[in-house]
Amino acid sequence: MAVSTMEDYSPMSWDSTKRWLDKMLVTFVRRFGTYQVGRPESLRLSPTMSLFPSFMYNLRRSEYFMQMNISPDETVFKRHWLMREPCDACVMMIQPTLHSY
Repeated sequence: MAVSTMEDYSPMSWDSTKRWLDKMLVTFVRRFGTYQVGRPESLRLSPTMSLFPSFMYNLRRSEYFMQMNISPDETVFKRHWLMREPCDACVMMIQPTLHSY
């Protein structure tokens, strides 16, 4: 998902890309989630699909979509490595895990 988003959208339209990701996340939750209107605490997703919204949240707020406070060279470097790595490495780059605290 992340690599295809990077390939399909040009850097000039990152704001529209973020809106597209938000719309896709809302559509996903509407389609696969159960909820009662007006009660946000009633939202439920199946256990197999429960990690997708947090992944999309982290993708949208990752350095791959940031343009402020990061040099253009650094963003190109990070996006290049994201598009070059296999899927499991991309997941770790977008949503890292904490092994110890």
